[in-house]
Amino acid sequence: MPLLKQKHSLFFITILLLSALAGKISFAETVKGCHCFRNRTFDPAEKFAADNYTLATSFNSLISRSFGISKGQIVMLKMKGGVNPNDLLVGLKTARVSGIDLQHVIALRQINQSWQKILTSPGVSDSVKNDTILTAVQSGISTDEAGQKIAHEMIAAFYGVPIERVENLRLVGLTAKEINLVFILSHISGKKAEAFVELYKKEGKSWSEIANSLAIEPASTGKLILNYPEKQTAHN
Repeated sequence: MPLLKQKHSLFFITILLLSALAGKISFAETVKGCHCFRNRTFDPAEKFAADNYTLATSFNSLISRSFGISKGQIVMLKMKGGVNPNDLLVGLKTARVSGIDLQHVIALRQINQSWQKILTSPGVSDSVKNDTILTAVQSGISTDEAGQKIAHEMIAAFYGVPIERVENLRLVGLTAKEINLVFILSHISGKKAEAFVELYKKEGKSWSEIANSLAIEPASTGKLILNYPEKQTAHN
């Protein structure tokens, strides 16, 4: 098939898939609502209340910087589109490596196509054969495992640290969102990332409390990543 016809076919397939998903996405919006975070500032009386927001906004900023996608689009896909966070990471990596539009990749996934099927399809399988994580997905690893691997890879690349260091932080019980946060706090403060793990794990401090001790409000954690490698704090 000539290249121009292939592109036209891909465009019309994407439109049809997105149309088919419109009802599903509307349903997701109705059921889930906006999932807005109510606690966006640190409150000493409820020191853990803003942690979910702190971790979410900083991780969304990391995704935004790493894949060149706006935070608004990430929120729309996750919150209103009902896209699973790990599916989003696999979709973003697949779109980047294959050159296929992200919306088309997500549409295929949301009509219940497995990642294994998507990644072994013509026009995709050859383009991802040199990517270790996506070839592992082709072989059948779970979306959760793939999402974790992509998150670790993303953190290591963004902060310029060995992947082994990221994985070691995972082994002590941190999530990818938490690992991302300790690295941006480390960058701003000049302290080792592991020092913040101690504060959280052994001293029982909340993440937003730890950030607040550095004069960083929860919303600022995301901005610090968007402005990385600058070292501006909330008071600068």
